[in-house]
Amino acid sequence: MMGAGNTDGIYFKLSGTIFSVCTLKGGVETSTTITAPTLTNLNLYEIDYNSGEIYFLINGVVVSTLTFTAPYTNTLQF
Repeated sequence: MMGAGNTDGIYFKLSGTIFSVCTLKGGVETSTTITAPTLTNLNLYEIDYNSGEIYFLINGVVVSTLTFTAPYTNTLQF
């Protein structure tokens, strides 16, 4: 898991061979499986978020965008 949070959070997750982007609200995880771009030995993972959208980037490429009408975590301050 790479990202921010404990019982609330936003992160990248690798489970076996499944790569996903996740949100965690009150300990309940919501995940979306993604296809990662070709990775190298050195990769930059970024998460840009605000109250309505989350952008997940790998090596400067947006790999997933999540849009919300309700808060996706109990707190937006990580």
